Amino acid sequence: MREDETNGTGQRDQLTAFHEAGHAVVAHLLGLTVSQVEIVGDGEKLGSCHTQRFSRMEAIAREHALEDALLVACAGVVAECLVSGSERWDEDSRDLERAVHLALRLTGDCEKAHALILRTRRRVRRALSRHWDAVEALALRLEADRRMDAGAVRTLLDGMITAPRTTPARS
Repeated sequence: MREDETNGTGQRDQLTAFHEAGHAVVAHLLGLTVSQVEIVGDGEKLGSCHTQRFSRMEAIAREHALEDALLVACAGVVAECLVSGSERWDEDSRDLERAVHLALRLTGDCEKAHALILRTRRRVRRALSRHWDAVEALALRLEADRRMDAGAVRTLLDGMITAPRTTPARS
């Protein structure tokens, strides 16, 4: 999300908080460790959500690593769409660039990659809608605190998402 697309700092911070909360909730649902979520607001990037990184061998061993990465990449813009009502995904979005890269790696074809991204966004929308209370709580806390570490994110989400972790792509 670019800084110039919102009317003011409060609205920008709110959208950024929901965007990053979307990434964090989907990562949590996938069983990934969210190490930090923050609102940066430096003009270049407005927020970030950091998850665990896998070594090349761990990623190969993790059966759905690329699919999981695609789900997390799409989650920010989907959460933002759910809160703002806008279905826009900016052309210069880093998340879009990552999603296209991952979808192309998974499909090897532009048309199939596009279709995969659309399907993934629908799956993420369903998952976030089911856990919207967690997205909202995380976004509100993030907007107030500006940064949350792994322990704070895990404590908040574990307390709200009590069902067994499910993979949004397969639920």
